[in-house]
Amino acid sequence: MTNACLGWIAETMSECTANIPALYQAEADIAFVQIGSAVDVRLTRPKALNALTHPMTLALYHGLQLWAHDETVSHVIISAEIGEKRAFCAGGDIRDLFAGFQAGTPRHAFFRDEYRLNDAIATFPKPYIALIDGLVMGGGAGISMHASHRIVTENTRFAMPEVAIGLVPDVGGSYFLPRLPNRIGHFLGLTGTMITAQACLFAGIGTHFCPAADIEQLRSALFDTTDPRRILKNFEQTPQANVLAQNTGEILEVFSENDLKGILQLLQQKSHAKPFFADALTRINAASPLSVCLAFEQLKRGITLSLRECLKMEYQLVSRILHGPDLYEGIRAAIIDRSVPPRWQHASVETVDNAQIASFFTPLPDGDLTFGNE
Repeated sequence: MTNACLGWIAETMSECTANIPALYQAEADIAFVQIGSAVDVRLTRPKALNALTHPMTLALYHGLQLWAHDETVSHVIISAEIGEKRAFCAGGDIRDLFAGFQAGTPRHAFFRDEYRLNDAIATFPKPYIALIDGLVMGGGAGISMHASHRIVTENTRFAMPEVAIGLVPDVGGSYFLPRLPNRIGHFLGLTGTMITAQACLFAGIGTHFCPAADIEQLRSALFDTTDPRRILKNFEQTPQANVLAQNTGEILEVFSENDLKGILQLLQQKSHAKPFFADALTRINAASPLSVCLAFEQLKRGITLSLRECLKMEYQLVSRILHGPDLYEGIRAAIIDRSVPPRWQHASVETVDNAQIASFFTPLPDGDLTFGNE
């Protein structure tokens, strides 16, 4: 966190945010300030694409517990210091996950607290507004997709690429992805394809649109109101042309298949005529076969589950993935040693045993994820 951010907090910290432990104010790469009745949350790791760390996750979680009951707070706004690489939040800090693997200390606590944060955002009793100007993936989706309002700009790029690094779509992805229309969520979760702002609006990932040049003006307007919904009505927009709209019928056809084999066969057929589907097939084939199989199963189950049930299921999956080789092999190939492609434990999705898949969806020996008010 920069000295400027620390000074900003020190000068304007309200009683509400002053109750947050000092660690969360000064060392968590996240800034809180109350302006009027709005709490402004700012991610301050632009050089790391605002990737979420464990302290950042705890900071926001504890903040939400306070603001939910603070009568001086009417709404929360979350945004980020964008930086040159224009990222709202690129996900969890996967470098730290790899460091945990090397040290023999898998990061179970990070995922536990991240999922509790996702639940806290979804159940927050006041408007929670995400200003998504830039890249948003994985954990970044977790702190924005559960928001009551999700504002995108022309710079927004959204992806859930977890299968590409040996993980699964988490942070509630098994809840919100299968609820997107026309099997778009299945397409996004299984391929990891990145989409634009207009595609986000089409899919329901974004709820409002604001030009990037006006985002700070919108942010200021949201500070000056106790009724953010009135302000945001001016930013509703009908989606313009986008790749999802252009291919929605065929996405529905392909990803409505009841098994992965059927999906891959249809993608193979369509790949000859459309680069869009050739790219989708390439992405699935390059991903961890185990992760693709797990993701397919979790999306199938998630459509009938509540958000908390989905988060508990994801915690079961991730807790076991943390003790397998694919996640660390995927991170190695993505950011540590990019010269060598990942060597997955399975050669293809056809070689993944159904019994192994089923074993990931069972209660954990040390206890499943719980929430504070259960």
